[in-house]
Amino acid sequence: MYFCVLITTQGRLNYLERLFESLRQQTYQNFFVLLGDQSSDGELDSLISRYEKNFRIDRHILPKMSLSAARNALLPFVEGEYIYFSDDDSYLAPSTFAIMTQYALKWPQAGALIGSGQSRPVSQNARTDSLPNRELSVYSVFKNCPSWCIFIKKNIPQLIGFFDENIGVGAPTPWQSGEETDYLLRILTAGRPVVLCTNAHIFHDAEANHPLNLDKTKSYSAGRMYTIKKHNLPTWFAICNVLYPLLQIISEVPRDGLPALKRRITMFFSRLYWLVKLAIK
Repeated sequence: MYFCVLITTQGRLNYLERLFESLRQQTYQNFFVLLGDQSSDGELDSLISRYEKNFRIDRHILPKMSLSAARNALLPFVEGEYIYFSDDDSYLAPSTFAIMTQYALKWPQAGALIGSGQSRPVSQNARTDSLPNRELSVYSVFKNCPSWCIFIKKNIPQLIGFFDENIGVGAPTPWQSGEETDYLLRILTAGRPVVLCTNAHIFHDAEANHPLNLDKTKSYSAGRMYTIKKHNLPTWFAICNVLYPLLQIISEVPRDGLPALKRRITMFFSRLYWLVKLAIK
């Protein structure tokens, strides 16, 4: 099993170094990095030089473009059996690839395997004898599939096409999220399972650890509601997505305080706005 770790970055060196270090520590080393470099000239040279001694890095210099466009630019260069779409600020447990290899063998018919997203490392034994998993539906992919946890079969782009460049961070539209969910929904529509792989841990800092960015919250809300509309999902599901932020206030505000309240209230009103606006179109 050979993994292609597809990454796009715009010079976030500290995050990228953390990711590369987690790749260096993988107990399963049959992978390479396909890097879309949108950084300033030479900004990543030293980091790449240091880590290419440990694993292969194929670097492609890209102009500034959206996340979906950058991933599409790299897809013709993939190799191996699976493509892992990594964020530059995510990172892996040492056993992630070893465990994901076992899931791939257990689910040869799957179009996508989804790692278990965590906000921080947890104690984990590299067990491959027990592989809890859950096949996801068109509804559960919205909750269980962060963009930084997705592995797809290499032949999936030939089956369903590339990412929709009208969706995702940097897209020339209001829809600044949802490209990964859109892609998984298209995989499901093509009849290929999407499977949550509970023991394959992938990490990403919690939203509460970042400065409050309500503009980001608004644009991500737009992307989610557009994705629901694009795939003609039921009205009840769209309404549940609007109400969900209000339910999260109960658990998040005692823990994270006023920023969590502001973020969830903004998310609620933004989702409600786009539910109505898209329904009128």
